[in-house]
Amino acid sequence: MTSKGTMDKKSPAVRKYLAQRAELLGAVRLPNTAFKENAGTEVTSDILFFKKRDRMMDLEPDWVHLGENEDGISMNQYFIDHPEMVVGKMELVSGPYGMESTCLPVEGKPFEEQLREAVSHVVGEIEPAGLDEQEDDLEREAIQADPSVKNDSYTVVDGDVYYRENSVMKPVEMADTMLERIKGMVALREATNELIAYQLEDFTKKFGLINSRTNKRAFNQDAVIGTVLVRTSNELTATQQKELEQKVIDALTRLE
Repeated sequence: MTSKGTMDKKSPAVRKYLAQRAELLGAVRLPNTAFKENAGTEVTSDILFFKKRDRMMDLEPDWVHLGENEDGISMNQYFIDHPEMVVGKMELVSGPYGMESTCLPVEGKPFEEQLREAVSHVVGEIEPAGLDEQEDDLEREAIQADPSVKNDSYTVVDGDVYYRENSVMKPVEMADTMLERIKGMVALREATNELIAYQLEDFTKKFGLINSRTNKRAFNQDAVIGTVLVRTSNELTATQQKELEQKVIDALTRLE
């Protein structure tokens, strides 16, 4: 259950994030009066039915994007393609920031009956994996999360791209070109983090903890104090500097 903003927001970022991780089985748009009795508010809401994917996939189905219905109202493409899933009628009404779309109830038919009919169109099933898929899953199944890998981030293990989700890291299924791009970005990220670690260690030896009162006072006029980076790479040994430079070059080369 969510507000209509999840499906109708202009930016597709959240919907794309969901589509990569789950299949949309169906969506039901409720009229703005659905929760008036219980919550005392009028808001258009959606019931979204998802089936979680066994691994993240690089997909961008139609429901990630918006379109316009026959009345020229901007809304999610799913509801344009499936008007039977809208329990009401989309209209433009005056809101606090100008005209906005809302789902108004349709009279003449009980809301419960309309909702039951819409939900009946949602179909989902558990699909058993084929033998080849099962063998592939056994070879590339999720692995225990590496504590050094931050949650909700990519990593590379034995040449394969994984994505950490809480206590496990799951293999990522995308186009080969996209996987190579991710590998290059991961290498660049690791090289950058290592460089920052060297610089921070050198700074701490000279001036103490970076968040000490004296250091904060010295840098309090800087607009990006939260991401301060002290460039002291000249203090690194020649070998350390060369290794870091090579890592950055290698990472950038992979992105070409």
